[in-house]
Amino acid sequence: MKLHTVALAKTDDQKQAMIDAVGDISDILFLGGDVLVATLIEPEKTAGGVYMPQQRTKESEFQSKVGLILAMGPDAFEVDEGGFKYDGPAAKVGDWVLLRPIDGWQIGIGKKRGDGIHCRLIHFSRIRAILANPDKVW
Repeated sequence: MKLHTVALAKTDDQKQAMIDAVGDISDILFLGGDVLVATLIEPEKTAGGVYMPQQRTKESEFQSKVGLILAMGPDAFEVDEGGFKYDGPAAKVGDWVLLRPIDGWQIGIGKKRGDGIHCRLIHFSRIRAILANPDKVW
């Protein structure tokens, strides 16, 4: 699968790059309380100007704790979804969120099969925080 991990690591606006790489996903109906989260890829260059090895960047596909919500099922962040009472703040499409790397199902999403970005499909209850700035978590 040709996924744009290296390209995402080199961009200054990863949020827009993720949205562009995925393209229109309005024809995919996510069910229940599932949330599609694009995986944040660590930058190629640190704030101090040090270039990271490409292998470390590739590890972000599986180890990243931060993602961008791209889509949600109709029951995500609902008050009562299948006996699960939720009354906290609700994340929305376009929010950066914190999650555990092992949560969810790893999938690739893109404009065409085999060309896109790494994502996770997770239940909304597995989202741990909404982040104003994804750079604060590593």
